[in-house]
Amino acid sequence: VFMTSLETWSEAQPPRVALISRVVTTGRNPEIVWIDSVGLSGDDAPGLLGLGQINSAQKLLEKALERLVASFHAYLAGNDPYYRHASERQGVHLINPSTNVADGSFSAIKDQQQPQFFYRASTFDPGREYRIAVIPFLNINARKHAGEILALHIVKQLSRYANIRVFEPGVVRQALLRYRMIMQAGPSLAASDVLASESILGADLIVSGRVFDYQGDIGEAKVDFSMQAFDGVKREVIWASRSYASGNQGLYFFDWGRVRSAHGLTSRMTQAAIRLLKE
Repeated sequence: VFMTSLETWSEAQPPRVALISRVVTTGRNPEIVWIDSVGLSGDDAPGLLGLGQINSAQKLLEKALERLVASFHAYLAGNDPYYRHASERQGVHLINPSTNVADGSFSAIKDQQQPQFFYRASTFDPGREYRIAVIPFLNINARKHAGEILALHIVKQLSRYANIRVFEPGVVRQALLRYRMIMQAGPSLAASDVLASESILGADLIVSGRVFDYQGDIGEAKVDFSMQAFDGVKREVIWASRSYASGNQGLYFFDWGRVRSAHGLTSRMTQAAIRLLKE
């Protein structure tokens, strides 16, 4: 099943479009086999005299879909990117460093887009195989559905590690609904026990967090969130971080380096956080 979430659709000038797509197998145990995303703004590359500016949201959508299709073709051809632990000495390295990803994951990450602070338990072994359940982040005065958007970005970043199996979000949601776990104030120990139980889901880690700001439909992009990874079996936090950044940080001449969409900013920030967790 090919599933797509529409994160942003704005026809105001400049138009903005953001999509998150994934392919999920059907059957008794649905699994994500490919996931990618793209966020574009009409003024991403205006060029000389603004000749490269895109003023139509429909044309922007077509460009976004072309990138997603190219990424999916790269996956089918076996050229999709993965992060993997080769050995304890070598740590994490990149195999199949394809540039055919829609979200621009291999662009440089600025210092401002790194977590402002983080904690990782000394007992955490990033080289092990993990089953991870990502639950929607708690929305704290941010735009509607920001919690679901952040969770999908985290799912995308984790799915690129070869030693991680990320549960399909629909499977996680079904398990929580079955046991009437409504997390209005964020994750609870009861919810973690449900997701970690071998007879229910068997998740090794439960990832959650809070979204404090998510702006990007119009104006300057701003994103502010925290993230937490919880070991459901040991009942301990193995990771906690806080990230906040805006698209106008670290600019060069002529606005070079500006991130114009909240989607693009979130993609870089979540990638930076997950790399610190895994490396």
